[in-house]
Amino acid sequence: MRRVLLAVVCGAAALPAYARPFRIEDVVGFRTVREVAVSPDGTHVALLVREANLATGRFGHGVWLVAADGSSPARRIEASPIPASSLRWSPDGSRIGYLAGRGGTSQVFAVPARGGRAVALTRHGASVAAFEWAPAGALLAVAPAPPTADEQRREKSRDDARSQGQQWRNHRAWLVSRGSFSPLTDGQRHVRRAALSPDGLKVALVTTPDPEADSTQEATLQVLDVGSAKPVEVPGSSMASEAEWSPDGRTLAFVRPFDGHEISRADLFVWTAGEAAPRNVSASLDRDVEAVRWRPDSAAADGLFPEGARNTVIRFGVGTGAVESLWKPAHALAFLERAGAGWVYVPSDRPAELWSAGLRGESPRRLTHLNPDDVELPRVELVRWPVGEREVEGILFAPAGAAGGLRPLVLHPHGGPRDHAGDDFDPLAAFLVSQGYLVLKPNFRGSTGYGDAFTRGNVQDWGPGPFSDMMGGADALIARGLADPARLFLYGWSYGGYLANWAVTHTDRLRAAVSGAGVADLRMQYSISDARRWRFDYFLGSPFAGHEELYARQSPVSYARHARVPTLFIHGEKDERCPPAQGFMMYRALRDNGVEAEMVLYPREPHVFVEPRHLMDRARRVGEWFHAHDR
Repeated sequence: MRRVLLAVVCGAAALPAYARPFRIEDVVGFRTVREVAVSPDGTHVALLVREANLATGRFGHGVWLVAADGSSPARRIEASPIPASSLRWSPDGSRIGYLAGRGGTSQVFAVPARGGRAVALTRHGASVAAFEWAPAGALLAVAPAPPTADEQRREKSRDDARSQGQQWRNHRAWLVSRGSFSPLTDGQRHVRRAALSPDGLKVALVTTPDPEADSTQEATLQVLDVGSAKPVEVPGSSMASEAEWSPDGRTLAFVRPFDGHEISRADLFVWTAGEAAPRNVSASLDRDVEAVRWRPDSAAADGLFPEGARNTVIRFGVGTGAVESLWKPAHALAFLERAGAGWVYVPSDRPAELWSAGLRGESPRRLTHLNPDDVELPRVELVRWPVGEREVEGILFAPAGAAGGLRPLVLHPHGGPRDHAGDDFDPLAAFLVSQGYLVLKPNFRGSTGYGDAFTRGNVQDWGPGPFSDMMGGADALIARGLADPARLFLYGWSYGGYLANWAVTHTDRLRAAVSGAGVADLRMQYSISDARRWRFDYFLGSPFAGHEELYARQSPVSYARHARVPTLFIHGEKDERCPPAQGFMMYRALRDNGVEAEMVLYPREPHVFVEPRHLMDRARRVGEWFHAHDR
């Protein structure tokens, strides 16, 4: 018999006996936590909470405040205008700043921590993208320069033709005092991240040539003296994506690919002014570092990194080089912030709530009740299966009750492909489980969380290898007597949509498939997507510089004549990452070969959908497509 390894783990919290079934409205019905900010004294936590408004067809945000020790319940602070992002406590803890829309631009506002009406802190002629509080009530802001009078005239008269690659205005760093903006950078490079040192005298800047997604390949990290505006390059920081000052302001921690390739493991580096090179303090983990939280005494930095479908909190001794595991939660974490001697965090395996715990996860305590507890959620199980000499892990979502015979199975590959599925609460998966399906999210070769070699396992192999790993998961569940081999389905988004396109052209085992924001032709994707060059790590270089055959061989549309699986294609009309032309190409290719196919476009939607009614409609269409072919 084939060896099938299984690890059963705790999933959603125990449900009350009166739990009601999951409904289509629940796909957007739960509040979600978008940001977490701890007050300077560690006693209170501000949350940016998103919830759907079906009447307006939009998501709205609110600021919630809760005591970090649970001594008082969470309450909503009424703030107007409605916050959008970037919760930031003022240094004295009296106010909470945030970004919100005003007059067609995004500006900085501050609301009293006790609640009340917000006051505008900026009136810039362009949208503020990010900000931090500086000493004496000043702000550090990231924003482009306001449009010139000529630019405004051309926009108003629609005289706005442009050359490709010149459609952006680089963001600059600005010091804002009493509403007046003083530039710290000249706009020659685009500021992606600006972190102010604790004393307000230095700024760490992650910059790229322009705002295009691909320009992260040329990211650099600098330290700018606020007084002189003189920058100092941080050695060994190319492709840095984050930068965090130590509390004493002496050391920078930053994350970058350890060997300069975007496909590679993202390691944690630390650097102190005067050092010839930064020190890699996380290389021994062989996992990506996803978040950095300095210890108050600056002697160590704590990091969050994935171990398979879960997270681990690790401590890195900055001076000693020691690495210590602090906490292995029994679930993935959506947010982790330091509060006093412990943590506040949001478990991601259930509808969003804020919890607190000690440094090593001891004495966990729920601090909020943002969402109802009476909705039936899926049971979650980690499963593992062999594929050749590899072992592949996946997350199985199943009905909370007893199994009760064979069930149809939906394979749900993740996007990326440089990403991984965690044991996260997924409203779409919960909806499909409520309709009687099992849902399996496989972490096929190429996924993060299993070491750099595993992440590189799909180099020059986007299709066959990951597809084999995914179907091995289906076979493992069939062997367990859980999944019906005659009732297999597939739904994927982004790279998952690519894998759906690959699957329907390489197997007839599926009853039906849904390809969301997928890719048909990798050559076309290189040409029209807003993110291109990172594919060089996978396909050796440009398709038009000697590698066209490899791109063509890995493109699902090249095999359209073999397709037999009814397929629904879904795209956002404004998707620049995986433009709808990809869906139209695959849709036409299947139709021209006599395969049932349907194409659905959602107006206004980018790559990640933002409108609640569209999210509900997408879930409904996926369920109906599978149901129509489950006969």
